[in-house]
Amino acid sequence: MGAAWEVAESRKKKKKKAKTNNATNALQSEKAVANGPKSGVGKSDIVKLPKRRRPPRTAAVAIKGITEGFSCSAALRKLRDEISLPTLKIETSKVRHSANGGVIIEISGKDKVEKAETLKQKISEVLKDTAVVTRPVIKGEVRIIGLDDTVCREEVADTIAAAGGCASADVKVGTIRMMSNRLYMVWAQCPLEAAIKASKDGKIKISWTIAKIELLKNRQPQCYKCWGLGHLRDKCTSAIDRSRTCFRCGTEGHPAATCTNPVCCILCKEQNKSPHHRVGSAMCKADMIEPSRRLVDMEVNDG
Repeated sequence: MGAAWEVAESRKKKKKKAKTNNATNALQSEKAVANGPKSGVGKSDIVKLPKRRRPPRTAAVAIKGITEGFSCSAALRKLRDEISLPTLKIETSKVRHSANGGVIIEISGKDKVEKAETLKQKISEVLKDTAVVTRPVIKGEVRIIGLDDTVCREEVADTIAAAGGCASADVKVGTIRMMSNRLYMVWAQCPLEAAIKASKDGKIKISWTIAKIELLKNRQPQCYKCWGLGHLRDKCTSAIDRSRTCFRCGTEGHPAATCTNPVCCILCKEQNKSPHHRVGSAMCKADMIEPSRRLVDMEVNDG
């Protein structure tokens, strides 16, 4: 007898089957990472998936005193006496101190954003001109690649806002830069929830172009005085001041946006590493802890 007949699969079915298999393999890898290595399976055999960024679970109200002698504890006591959270239908809240010396009140639960806006108004009415009351929002950054030369920054902001479900005013768009293939790329920042929504498909339609969009990894707080990571300018104890230094070339007197000098990472140059890249880029190998702390560590190690 001849060989058995085989049913030919269409390209559409093959793509669907491959997609299902990839999803299954990713789920199995995710479970393996969560459960840890089993017998006969080494840690090197487990595929570690990148952490997914998730929308914030709380909405926040920030209070920062602007008058001399302002006390956060006294302000909170006054707010507790004059504002009733149950009246505002706020059931769950949490108070913590911020990096700039202020206070942050986090609200969770249903309709948290609307409740936070209402609380902000009430706090502003009570504290008046003694403090600045704001609604800080966790930001997400996206990179859009493959734009044509007719696209402008306002159009990028409007498109991200429409795709992410936020206001155009909440979207900050960087300089549109040309790539080697004569197409363009741009960086943008917006509320994290909007950034996740806009980038979930990996592509976005802007004008006549369908461009690639990717959600960037979360970055540590960076001090723009010493350029160290993990702290802000208000808490910086370093004697080094790079606030007037260009991020691109490492010299003073101009911003990075208008810099035409050769790229040079001043941090890598100081640490005797290859400096032919921008500070903080994927090629940067600099130790970006606070310079004063690095010097202390070197003195201790040299003993």
